[in-house]
Amino acid sequence: MWSPFVLSKQTESQLADFTQLFFGQALRETKKKPIGQQDVRLQVRGKGKHGTSIPLLDVIPALSMLWDMFEEEVGREPHDDDPVFADAEGKLILSFKKGFNELLKAAGLEYDYRGVRRTPYSLRHHYISKMLINGASIYDVALNTRTSLQMIEQHYAHVATEHIKDRLRPGQTEW
Repeated sequence: MWSPFVLSKQTESQLADFTQLFFGQALRETKKKPIGQQDVRLQVRGKGKHGTSIPLLDVIPALSMLWDMFEEEVGREPHDDDPVFADAEGKLILSFKKGFNELLKAAGLEYDYRGVRRTPYSLRHHYISKMLINGASIYDVALNTRTSLQMIEQHYAHVATEHIKDRLRPGQTEW
C-alpha cells in the first residue's frame, strides 16, 4: 500500500517546477545546472555538449517561480552560474528522483503503456514526441535537444510516421 511521503513546501514547489521544466524542454537530468533564468533561452550542458536551447513558453512560470524561491532562500538574485534547483544555501539539488517516483506512484503513472517504468528522462521523450507531433522538423528537434539526427530517427520515427499519415493518404478520409 502506498503511503504518502512528506515534502517541505519548497521541495514540493521545486519538484513541481522540475516536472514542468523537464516536460516543456527536453533536458537531460545532467543539464540542470546552469541555465539562464531570465529569458526563454536556456544555456544547457550535459554529455559533453553545451549550447542554447529554446523551451516551450509553458516553462516560463516555473522558471520565474524558481528565480523567486532562490531569492527568498539564498537572499540574493541568482547569478548565471548558480543552479536552477538550489537548496537554501544555493547549492545544487542533485536529484528529484524519489519525489518524482512518489508523484508517479500517487497518480498511478509509474509505468507506460508498454510496462516500462517512467523516470524523469521520460519527460524528455514526451517533449521530443510532442515537438514531432506538432510538426517540428527532426533536424530542429535534434538541434534543440542537443542530440543527433540518427538518435531522433532511430527512437522517434514511429512518432513522425504517425504524424504524416494524412499526407501519406491524400484525399482519403474513410475506408
